[in-house]
Amino acid sequence: MYNFLSLFIFLQIFNIVTLWKKQSILHKPITISFNSEQIKLHNESFNSTLKWSSYYRYQETKNLFLIYLSSRSFYLIPKRAFASTQVINELRQLLKGKIGKTSINLEEELPSLDSYPCHFRYRLNFKDYLKVRTVTLRSQRFRWILSWTVSLLFICLGGFLLLLALLSTIFFLLGSPETNADGEEVFTLSSVAMTWFLSIYLFISGLLLNPRLGLLTKWQTSRMWKTTPSLREPVSIGVNEERITIHSPSVESFINWEDYQKYLETENYFIIYVLYPQLFNIYPKRAFENSQDIDTFRQFVVNKIGK
Repeated sequence: MYNFLSLFIFLQIFNIVTLWKKQSILHKPITISFNSEQIKLHNESFNSTLKWSSYYRYQETKNLFLIYLSSRSFYLIPKRAFASTQVINELRQLLKGKIGKTSINLEEELPSLDSYPCHFRYRLNFKDYLKVRTVTLRSQRFRWILSWTVSLLFICLGGFLLLLALLSTIFFLLGSPETNADGEEVFTLSSVAMTWFLSIYLFISGLLLNPRLGLLTKWQTSRMWKTTPSLREPVSIGVNEERITIHSPSVESFINWEDYQKYLETENYFIIYVLYPQLFNIYPKRAFENSQDIDTFRQFVVNKIGK
């Protein structure tokens, strides 16, 4: 069990290091400003203005502020970036007073982006987000194969221990326990209980990790959907040669094409990744008025990001 835990920790560290090396957008300096209504972040590649209602919680450490957009995505603001402790205290007071205490106005009228060569509007639902999370997992071949391997291993071990637990229970209830070379009982109440516990734990863990069943993905997606109100907002999109611009009731942002890492196209979606595989934008094809608009958007994506 400790070997699996060590492997998990190693993989997490490996993913973080790999993400840092591959994502140039993380290396660029960012300018942050804030007031009682919103936080604005921008650099040479992107500009993002998010109202306080976009965030669902925050965490403060000795050296950092972590402001969470969801359970898995956050902005990291080092305290060394502030000019004085007074500014740190101002942000701290805003975090305490705003996060979790303001709500998104879903009826807010979105600005028109008709001036862009490609523009459309949409609103995601839970099924959209779940399907895209599943597609993203399947696109990570190593993780997909590892999930299958660990899942089958846990299910097999759990099944074997389940059979052992059943046999040991029968021996224990018959009142004729086996003994080892030292004369100690093999099937004691504690050993039987532990065997049952391990068998059930491994079997259920195997089912949860199984990518075909997708139980863990469904749970994670449901948790993120519930804790991230910005995912449920109506969105207006404008696309041109330089960038993708996004407007919603709580977010105004643009990201230049050069800072998108990759994209995936499925039958029903375009998925464009800023930080693969953690951070992505979903563009459902139902948002486009016709197939010509879909082709126009596809041409932008292929030319600017490539396959």
